[in-house]
Amino acid sequence: MLPYKITFFVVVGLIIFIGYLAFIARPVLPELDWLLSRALQGLVSCLSSSSLAEGVQGDTMDMASESFTCIISAWGMLMTMFHKLSDLDRWAKENHLTQFMKILVTFFQILGSFTMFSIEWPPVAYTLIAWFQSTFKFEILQMPGLSCFWNGVSFHSSLTLMTIAPLAIMATFMLPVLLAVIRGYSPYLNAEHIEAHRWTDILDKFWTSIMFVLFGIYPAVSIATMRAFNCDVNLGLLKDDYREVCPPLLSTTCIYSGCFFLLYPIGIPAFMNYSLR
Repeated sequence: MLPYKITFFVVVGLIIFIGYLAFIARPVLPELDWLLSRALQGLVSCLSSSSLAEGVQGDTMDMASESFTCIISAWGMLMTMFHKLSDLDRWAKENHLTQFMKILVTFFQILGSFTMFSIEWPPVAYTLIAWFQSTFKFEILQMPGLSCFWNGVSFHSSLTLMTIAPLAIMATFMLPVLLAVIRGYSPYLNAEHIEAHRWTDILDKFWTSIMFVLFGIYPAVSIATMRAFNCDVNLGLLKDDYREVCPPLLSTTCIYSGCFFLLYPIGIPAFMNYSLR
């Protein structure tokens, strides 16, 4: 069943990611809203026309009418929920909720590292620290269930995936921005465009996505870049994969990890500071 499970999670993950890309591209792709509305109109038309064409009566007609009413009600509930989420997002931005959450999560990440010190904490403190560590400083690939999918993957494959995948994800966030440039929404190329607000909206979604991803992956990718230097001195093997011999300091693995150490643990805070300034 493992190949089917992996295929399922990969397909679902791609669908969610593509859906998110479509969502952040809405300011420069109004055709998406038109396409969605046309699809819903077509669905409603098919349901109503099929009921009339068949000339159904009695219970069957009542069932079709109830189905139609149910679809309309579900769509109304969905739109109401969307408006509520929009109001919640507006309230969160006005009250700087994301900034407060980042401060708290960073604090909990530091608190989670206290378990490495030989301090006699009270039992309740141990429980809280362990919970904070597992909640706010976890690695996705080590989660129960997902860790089974990672079984048998070599250290080098894991290192490559953990360092290259974030770059690929962030590169895809550039696609809506490039689309906005191609369609002429950029004020640098078309200063008199009547829909300049679309450029502002797409930049806002781009930076929000980039900052969220960088903040979320920072602990995991930072640890991944340092695993090549985490050796068992008694055996001369990597602690994260005892099938691998500790690489020499000037080996390709160490140089590769060192470059990404500069890019992620040091580069992410520097990039965030530069971007905010």
